[in-house]
Amino acid sequence: MYLNIILANPSRHKYRFKDEIIHVKSVAYVEEMKSHVPDKPPFRDVIFIHPIDRDDRYVGDFIEMQEGDTFRIYSDTGVLLKEYKK
Repeated sequence: MYLNIILANPSRHKYRFKDEIIHVKSVAYVEEMKSHVPDKPPFRDVIFIHPIDRDDRYVGDFIEMQEGDTFRIYSDTGVLLKEYKK
């Protein structure tokens, strides 16, 4: 399974996206995070997190991080691998 991390940042009326794919064994959702995609732009400094299975099929909802949210990716042994803050 993979996580597709999409960071969107509007700049001069154009959206710049940074796309990152991270291999993970499983995904655990946090209750406080909202699973949705805004209906329409503008997206302002948003981070979308989307699980993808090995066949490139989406297997979950997008998660849009809100102000103050932190999303952490840990290894099986509990070591912090990546952290995204909004």
